[in-house]
This record gives sequence, structure tokens and C-alpha cells, in this order.
Amino acid sequence: MTDPVMSSGMEFIFAALAFALIATALSGFFLYRLKRRNARLTTALMNMTQGLCMWDAQTRLVVCNDRYIRMYGMSPDVVRPGTTLEQIVRHRMAIGNFNGDPESYVSGIRARIAEGKSTTHILHLDGRTISVAEQPLPGGGWLATHEDVTRHYHLEQERAAISASDQRRATVDSAIGAFNTRVEHLLRSVKDSAVSLKETASALFSASDETSARAQSALQASSEASGSTAGAASATDEMASSIGEIGRQLTQTTDVVRQAVDEASATNDGIKTLAEAAQKIGAVVELIRNIAGQTNLLALNATIEAARAGESGRGFAVVASEVKSLAVQTAKATEEISAQIFAMQKSTDNAVDAIGRITARMQDIHSYASAVAAAVEQQNAVTQDISQNVNSAARGTGEVVDALGQVTGATAETRRSAETVLAAAGSVESAVGNLRTEVEDFLAKVAV
Repeated sequence: MTDPVMSSGMEFIFAALAFALIATALSGFFLYRLKRRNARLTTALMNMTQGLCMWDAQTRLVVCNDRYIRMYGMSPDVVRPGTTLEQIVRHRMAIGNFNGDPESYVSGIRARIAEGKSTTHILHLDGRTISVAEQPLPGGGWLATHEDVTRHYHLEQERAAISASDQRRATVDSAIGAFNTRVEHLLRSVKDSAVSLKETASALFSASDETSARAQSALQASSEASGSTAGAASATDEMASSIGEIGRQLTQTTDVVRQAVDEASATNDGIKTLAEAAQKIGAVVELIRNIAGQTNLLALNATIEAARAGESGRGFAVVASEVKSLAVQTAKATEEISAQIFAMQKSTDNAVDAIGRITARMQDIHSYASAVAAAVEQQNAVTQDISQNVNSAARGTGEVVDALGQVTGATAETRRSAETVLAAAGSVESAVGNLRTEVEDFLAKVAV
């Protein structure tokens, strides 16, 4: 029979042994699993495509993988736990893949970690693009991952380029559509302008022909007018010369008339003197007549006295008879002289009257001649003005003829220009059609 106490102790011992065995087994199992997990973790850490490193609050390296070391070409002897970030950065500067200031770089990272914000920035190194992500950790440290995103970056750039290309394509398509619309509008406008230019050139062509014809007519009329004006100018010059000659002759006539008036006045004075002398002669003749009458009376008395004396008075009677005969002859001669003097006085009076009338007429003629001379002088001045005006008109007509000749030349030039414009309009119209075809071909090629 088994002792119960012993049995219970044995069970306890077996149980304890079993528990110990189980615990040992479990501990080994868990240790194995932990080792495997650590191994896998180490393997995973070492095989990461990203460079990974952990830093403490004093910027000392806690752990990093080989990818981080290889990514920057650093030495594993330098990059190991406990190395500060500044030492590692200076190591990178020494091998030539860091160009900044180490102290500023470290200060910048510590400032960002102190803010407690996760940050990501891009590094461009040796043609590679590295994305650095920094994640703050409790206690002031941080975990940093360094990933070579060159291919990804290039893919992103390619996608961005493709997107930009698509956007540019859309923009180009839109621009092509707008360009096509504008070009079509411009071509239509240019064609309309070419048609309008062609119509204008045709109208200008017709107008230049009409203008040329009218200019030719005007030139012919102006030439005739120029000839007529030149003839009128010549005739006016001749008339002015004739009027000047008439004026000179009238001046001479006025002088002659004035001299005639003066001579008539002098003649009138002489005839008046002659009339006065004739009056005096008449008085003398009257005296002679009286003397002859008295002599005849004395001769008659002497004859009577001689008859009374008889024979002694015969000689005295003969003398008295001779004296009487002489007295009678004297009386007759005196009568004849008196008749001649009377006739001379009458003629002298008539001459005086005639010369007075002639003098008056000469005075009138002198006045008329002076007035005519003044009128001729005025007419001469007017004729001179007319001559100058006609000469000016002749020169102006000549200038008009020259101008019309120039107009005719300009009209011919305008006609040639109109022909050129007409040809150019046709060329523009043809070029517009060719340009439309070229633009359509270009847009069709661009749109492919």
C-alpha cells in the first residue's frame, strides 16, 4: 500500500519538473523565435532599399543599415553607433558628397525635430535624387530614411512631362482651333480686302482714263487759251504802245494848240494895234479931207476974187484953178483912201472877231485836247494794267498748261499704278487661296 503523502510529493515534483521542462521548452522556443525575429529584422534592415538610421537626442547614431552607408559612399569604420551627425557630415564633406556647412546642417535638423514635425526634403547628388524623411521620436531623437528616388523621380518627371505634354497638346489643339478660326477670319478679310482693292483699282483705272481724257481736253483748251491769251497780250501791248503814241501826239498837239493860241492872241493884239493905227489913219484922212475941202473953198474964193480982178488976176485964177483941181483930186484920193481905210477897218474888225473866235475855239480845243490827253493818259495806265494782267494771265495760262501736262503725266502714272494695284490684287487673291490651302495642310499635319 502506497503512502498518500509520498504520492502527493511525487506528483508535485513531477509537476514541477514538467513545468520546468515546459518553461524551459517555452523559453527556448520563445528565445528561438526572438532570435529568428531579430535575424529577420536584421536581414530586413540590411536588405532595405532605403537607407535607415536612428539618432538620439544628442545627435548620436543609434543604429543604421548598410544601405545608408553605401548610399553616400561612407566608411563603416566611421559610421557606427555613437558617432555624431556632425562627424558623419564632415566625413561626407571629406569624401566630396556634401557641400554645405556641417554646423548649419545639424542646427537645421535639430530645429525641425524640436518642432515635432515630420519633414521630407530632396537631395540631388551625383545625378541621383534622394528623398530624406525625418520622423521625430519620443525623447528628442529621430528616425531618418534615405531613399534613392531617382527612377521614381524620373518617372514622376516623365509623368509630369507627359501630363504637361498632354496639357500642351490640349493647349496646342485649342490654339490650333483658335488659330484656324483667326486665320480663316483674316484670310476672309484679306480676300474681301483684295476684292475691294481690285474693285477700287478697277474704279481707279476707269477714273484715271476719264481723268486723262478730261486732262487732254483741258490741256488742249488751255493751250488754245494760252495762244489766245498770248495774242491778247501782244494785242494789248500793241494797243498800249498805240495809246502811248496817241498820248504823245496829243501832248504835242496840245503844245501846238497852246502855241497857236498864244500866236493867235499875239496876232489878235497886232490886229488890234493895226485897227488902232487904221483909226488914227482915218482921223488923218478926215483931217486931209477937211483940209482939201477948205483948200477947195479957198480956191473957189480965189477964183471969184481973180474974176473980179480981171486981167490982173488971171494968173492967180490959173493957180487957183490948179489948186482947186489938186483939192478935188486930193478929195477924191482922200475919199478912196477913206474907203480903203474903212474897208481895212472893217476887214480888221472882222479879222479881230474871227481871230477872237479862233482863239476861243483854240482855247476850247486846248481844253478838249488836255482832257483827251488826260483821258488817254488814264487809258494808257489802264491799258498798262490790262497788259500786265493779260501777261500775268498768259503766264498763268502757261503754268496751267504745264500743270495740266504734269496732271496728264500723273494720270498716266496713276493708270500704271492702277494696273499694278489691279495685278497685285489678283496676286493677293491667288496668294490668299494658296495660303488657305497651306494653312489647312499645316493644321492637318499638326493635328495628327
